[in-house]
Amino acid sequence: MKKKLFAVALLSVIAARAWAEDDGGLYLVGVLGRTANIKNAEDSPSFGGLVGYQFNSVFSVEGGMTALVEKAKYKVPPPGYLGAGTYTSTTLAGSEFAAVVGLPMSEDFSVLIRLGYASMERSNAPSPAEVETNWKGSSYGLGAQYMLPHEFGLSGNRLKIGLRAGYSKYNLKDPTGLQTEAPTNTYVGGVIQF
Repeated sequence: MKKKLFAVALLSVIAARAWAEDDGGLYLVGVLGRTANIKNAEDSPSFGGLVGYQFNSVFSVEGGMTALVEKAKYKVPPPGYLGAGTYTSTTLAGSEFAAVVGLPMSEDFSVLIRLGYASMERSNAPSPAEVETNWKGSSYGLGAQYMLPHEFGLSGNRLKIGLRAGYSKYNLKDPTGLQTEAPTNTYVGGVIQF
């Protein structure tokens, strides 16, 4: 019982502090990274862009596009086959929406916890035909964000610049619900807050 009371008291203090501050505003995030665990794929590049709104120093929501790309692979034809081999590549790309809880460690540095939903198109491109399916599911992750202590801008408009690094995991299912993908994404990116 004491643990529950302590947790409620701690959340109340954090919430009161968050709502009293005026750290809100629109922000943009651009990320580059490495993705792993797409079936039959090696680690490959990823990229994306997010638009978010920070309500206070603790809570924000964001949405955008993410692309997890597998490098093209050459498949050697079986022995005795007279035709050429094929190239295959896999891409998971689509929209992602998340709630973000930021735990401020200092005025400029926060630890981030993300929980969201992703809807991605999975493209398998063996030559000569391409197969596409829509995969949907949850996403979650951890990260850190550092905002430079100075504001930039003209005419009193504030513009803050920062860096973000993180790790995301996706739990995606195909339209039948029978197949799953659980790719991960490790990324770094830039943040611009208006």
